[in-house]
Amino acid sequence: MAYSWVPLFKEITDWISGYSDRQEELVTILRDIGIENINDKDSLGKTISLSEIDPFSFFAAILRFGYSKRKNFLGALINSQGFINTIPEDFDGVPNAMRMNAMLFPFVDKRENWMISSLWAAFNAAKKGALTEDQFTRALNVPQNGMAKMTQALFWAFPEKYFPVDKQTRPWLEDNRYSVPNDFISYQALLRDLKQNDDRPFYELSYIAWEEMQDETDEEDEGIDLNYDALEEFDVFNPESVLELNQILCGPPGTGKTFATAAIAVKIADNDWYSEKYNELAWSDFFEAVKERYDELVEQNRVVFTTFHQSFAYEDFIEGIRATTESGKEGLSYEVMDGVFYKICNSAEAKVIYQSEDEIDLEGRQIWKMSLGNTLFDEDVYYQECLENNYVLLGYGRDIDFAACKSRHAVQAKLESHINDKISANDYETTSVNIFVNSVQKGDLIVVSDGNYKFRAIAEVMEDYKLLETDERVGYQQKRGVKWLRIYEPSLPKEQLFKKSLSQQSIYELRPHSIDLEKLAILLAPQIDSEQEDLPYVVIIDEINRGNISRIFGELITLLEPDKRKGAENALSTMLPYSKRIFSVPDNVFILGTMNSADRSLAQMDLALRRRFNFIEMAPIPELLDEIYVHGVSISELLDIINQRIEALLGREYMIGHSYFITLKDSDVDELESALAGIFKHKIIPLLQEYFFDDWERIRWVLNDQNKESDACFVTRGGQESLLTLFGAEISKQLSDRRYRINDGAFNNPEAYRGILGAGEDE
Repeated sequence: MAYSWVPLFKEITDWISGYSDRQEELVTILRDIGIENINDKDSLGKTISLSEIDPFSFFAAILRFGYSKRKNFLGALINSQGFINTIPEDFDGVPNAMRMNAMLFPFVDKRENWMISSLWAAFNAAKKGALTEDQFTRALNVPQNGMAKMTQALFWAFPEKYFPVDKQTRPWLEDNRYSVPNDFISYQALLRDLKQNDDRPFYELSYIAWEEMQDETDEEDEGIDLNYDALEEFDVFNPESVLELNQILCGPPGTGKTFATAAIAVKIADNDWYSEKYNELAWSDFFEAVKERYDELVEQNRVVFTTFHQSFAYEDFIEGIRATTESGKEGLSYEVMDGVFYKICNSAEAKVIYQSEDEIDLEGRQIWKMSLGNTLFDEDVYYQECLENNYVLLGYGRDIDFAACKSRHAVQAKLESHINDKISANDYETTSVNIFVNSVQKGDLIVVSDGNYKFRAIAEVMEDYKLLETDERVGYQQKRGVKWLRIYEPSLPKEQLFKKSLSQQSIYELRPHSIDLEKLAILLAPQIDSEQEDLPYVVIIDEINRGNISRIFGELITLLEPDKRKGAENALSTMLPYSKRIFSVPDNVFILGTMNSADRSLAQMDLALRRRFNFIEMAPIPELLDEIYVHGVSISELLDIINQRIEALLGREYMIGHSYFITLKDSDVDELESALAGIFKHKIIPLLQEYFFDDWERIRWVLNDQNKESDACFVTRGGQESLLTLFGAEISKQLSDRRYRINDGAFNNPEAYRGILGAGEDE
């Protein structure tokens, strides 16, 4: 019978309402009926067990699967809970849940207490027929939720009371002159209008809307899908393909090199996750998931992206020096500034050489940045002393005991008494001592910097201020006892914790605009050292051939070779010119470059780079476009014949990539023709101009204009006046007319595109 799902869904709604205080049992039930991957993620991105769920997400967990699987799950649920109704024979009118992000709430690291309770409140109110605007809006505002998800969820639970407003029903609503709602008030108005104008139940209207949408799709949407099967044999996406340390994706423009690097970077950095999603998801969902995971890895500094250009130098890539000034001191000092590549190598090598086992709650704590010594000569001495003795030392304050000073004024008076002289009201020594003695409290956290671009340790303040009694020196005697929470070696780059560069000041508060508290929580979360040691890191270099390789890599070019990496059989190291640090390239740093084969700088590419990288060709894949037709013309055939002509005239490295036409898949059917016109006018023609150095005759050959009627030619010959009129008979005989015009009318002429496929006459 049609709509056989309705009685069962209503029974599930009645049953699930008793689980608001037993949510973990609901999660267990989902697992028991065979639904896996019902998991949560903590702030580290690690998978943990889900312990709470709302009733709408319970439905979504089942409805994100296809008909066969959902029938199996519902059958198991019926048997385990003793439901009266049987397995549905159909799911007519039931909107599918999103395969990814099915839940109506975010992971626990971004989830707040009000979120799931708001979804329960909306469910309970809707069950009583008393859902208010405030309850609806509060549930709608839960991250991961939205108007489509919310109305779908209400429909699953109450198919006779609510109507789903999603991409399947919107066209039907618009065709029948209903206003598409965007909030509770307009949604209530829609429900009233539907009831007044149609006696059929909402679930039947939902099915009618879906059915009409399918009919339109069958008739009109034949050309808006990609033939993802064409990617099956494309080895670059295969999770089992060999992961080379140094590789370059090389191909014509528009072949998806930059996007492919994101996928490869994820494959390298998190191969287990990548393999699971590759085998589990459809291509479109897979690419969406890869992009999300890529962004996460970038945020974690596991993947970095840079672009080479003519002014890019060694100082940008490896290390340089920068002049700095320190508050309260005169003159300049010079600090080594790490480049993109050095930073990621440093991160790849960095290990937590000490960590506290205590869990750290950041709530209510102030966080301070502190330098332990002067970066020019004595920082390491005092840093090691502090590590060994579980305290931090302030260089200012001389050998004065400030224990009785409870204000900045008192600190200043003590200093003036000691030196027998007046001190400026803005004196930084006074400021720093006052912060250290009075502002820093027990329980606060101190991040120990290593210059302005790195940090090396994190500590918790455990003791009040004391003077360090010593006869060995004067200075570095202002002391606070601490517990070391994390000690890093080598130091970590600032990007792993800070939103901007550090200041040269000895001590100051780190406010939310300067420190990333989420990253700090991740750094302080309990972790096992061995899990960090071999994590892969990836540096992506876009347009690698545009840089001066010798100038950028310098002496490090040899160190990139796999057998010259740190720990390898023939490992090499070098002393860096500015910092005098000994450097070698870790074996868990992968370099992934892209190269446009049509770029004329390719021929001059450094041979040293060619020898040290594996090259992966990224050729156009016209087959991806097999399902796209415009003006009755197969876009895959159109691209293929254009590329055959370009290859014959210039070579395969100058072909045009499929990505130029990918946007057609996102165009509405009635916009496809104008979208194709825009692609040819603004992308294809300018690209051909560059390829052929404005040799318009050859551009005409590529587009087969010589075999078309003039109104179908993209490029036409001649001008308003003949050469004879312009120059006279004697000169015109000596000239070849080199006047060409782009014919704007051709871009909207179907024959212009059909004519590209036509062949010339045989001689």
